[in-house]
Amino acid sequence: MKNKIGLLFSHLHVRENEMFKFDILEYCIDFYRNINKSFFIVVTGHGCSLPEHILNKIDSHFWENNIDPNQIGRGHPKFCIEGYKILKDNNLEKSIKLRASDICLKIDVLEHALSSEKILLSEQTSIQRGMIGDLFMCGPTENMLRLWTEVPWDYSKSGLFNLYDATISLSRKNNQEHLQFLKSYFNFINPRNLMWVDIGSNWDHLNSKPHSPFTESHLWGLREGYEHYGG
Repeated sequence: MKNKIGLLFSHLHVRENEMFKFDILEYCIDFYRNINKSFFIVVTGHGCSLPEHILNKIDSHFWENNIDPNQIGRGHPKFCIEGYKILKDNNLEKSIKLRASDICLKIDVLEHALSSEKILLSEQTSIQRGMIGDLFMCGPTENMLRLWTEVPWDYSKSGLFNLYDATISLSRKNNQEHLQFLKSYFNFINPRNLMWVDIGSNWDHLNSKPHSPFTESHLWGLREGYEHYGG
């Protein structure tokens, strides 16, 4: 990662009985700082205020003190968009977006993805179901911001379907058949090849650290029973 890379931690809401989420966030921040101290790290979310020790470890943030329930389960579009705007305003041409409770252990895969002009997607992307994974993605910051802002957000359905709708709109603007557009501008990787793990599924709340080394049993969505569609 020779050029400065943006790192956006999103999908974070913290109630008074959920302060442990900040411990998990700090673990994620430290994990990436140990890999590359020059990451430009942005945190977006809502709820209990970001602690000072978190603010001291990041470069920027967008935060609202009142939890907005419309964002939860709907892709957190307000906060993802504001995060991407911060990255773009700070000239971060390439960036990675993750939940504030996730890490990807295969850094070499991320590096390879960031060398491409395509957006890398993972679960729960499914062309057959009309879904684009909204929790993890990396690639050109401007293209990801365009994806998130292309169509007005329909809060009657999840972010997965909203982002898919955006690709339909973008393909029409590009005068491309939709499937060809997707192949031209996106790549897909499954969580196993990325080793995208959920910190919360392996978190020792008493000692504020993982219970054990991460394995494939901690891959995103497995403990919750979320289906992996494979693109």
